Amino acid sequence: MASSAQTVEASNKDLLGDFLLRTMELYLAGGDRTRARVVGEYAETRLGPAKMASIRWKAVLGELQRSDDDVATVRAQLVSGEVTRDITLAYTALARAAISRVSAEAARDEFSEAP
Repeated sequence: MASSAQTVEASNKDLLGDFLLRTMELYLAGGDRTRARVVGEYAETRLGPAKMASIRWKAVLGELQRSDDDVATVRAQLVSGEVTRDITLAYTALARAAISRVSAEAARDEFSEAP
């Protein structure tokens, strides 16, 4: 459907806005935010902000923005989890090194005290 935009534009420019808007709505309904965003960017270049000011356009663009915010939150949570895991591994390695050092010092002291 999105690939037909140039055909629609060539035949009737007045229909292009509705065509692109419906295409974005369908992509969002299908969970394909990336393609919806591409169609939106195309619409911005062909229609301009004045023709994208209706309630439907604002709803679709708002949905894209909310989706971006959700993705950013999930990414932050993933990074936070990875950082926590890395810090845990680092502290575990430090604890093991400290235990090894204490054991080595104890063994050295025991060896030096032997007759």
